[in-house]
Amino acid sequence: MTTKRRQEEKDDPWGLDSGLPDDCDVTITKSVFGYLDTYQNGEVALLIWDVESPDADFEYPIIWPCGTGWAVKERGKSVEHTKRSRFVETSTIGRLIKRCKELGIEDVLRARGTPRESAIWEGLTFHVKREKWEIPGGKDRGIPDSQEHLMPTEFIEGEKPATAARPAARVAGRAAAPSRAAAKTTPEPDALTERLTKLAQTLEIEKFQKAAMNIDELNDAENSALLADVLEDGDEGFWAKARAAAG
Repeated sequence: MTTKRRQEEKDDPWGLDSGLPDDCDVTITKSVFGYLDTYQNGEVALLIWDVESPDADFEYPIIWPCGTGWAVKERGKSVEHTKRSRFVETSTIGRLIKRCKELGIEDVLRARGTPRESAIWEGLTFHVKREKWEIPGGKDRGIPDSQEHLMPTEFIEGEKPATAARPAARVAGRAAAPSRAAAKTTPEPDALTERLTKLAQTLEIEKFQKAAMNIDELNDAENSALLADVLEDGDEGFWAKARAAAG
């Protein structure tokens, strides 16, 4: 469908909308792996896209669940699985990869890296539409028997991915939706540090890091150094220091 035809359909006053972003161009401005408590209680790794669109308002990122057994590594730059190196075809991220192959851009993506690297998507522009597919046996497993998701229908263009190191706040794997972050007032650093300290002293490190990533203010650029400490697993990380201070 041409751009003109799509616009004519959107301008039709007799048409109806779902209220959700649909049938629009999106440019991926940030791509990380991470977790969200709003999806499977934060237990499933996700590919998380922050996008910009001239056609729709995106209050939240687009997420692509990786499936069971995948773990986020390198502060959101990659994922790994203990038993496999490829994503399952029927997973949401597997469907994304399959669609990109159908669009003929496998070589474009291969030149950028592997699907286990989040940065390969940054700078790409797609036209996306909302699609629905069936989930066999979903009800028997206590999950919906169908799923609706934005899917690429056309590859528009791609910029060369950034090679410079990004600040920690851009690879945290749990970026706050821009509109929500902008609406909040960043607390004083001491208040945020105190909040994190209490979490660190009551939670094990993995649960602490997941809980910390749900604090919108921690993803603000001015707190990038603090975020890096939170994501540090070693003795110099925030969790270890908070535990040591508590005795």
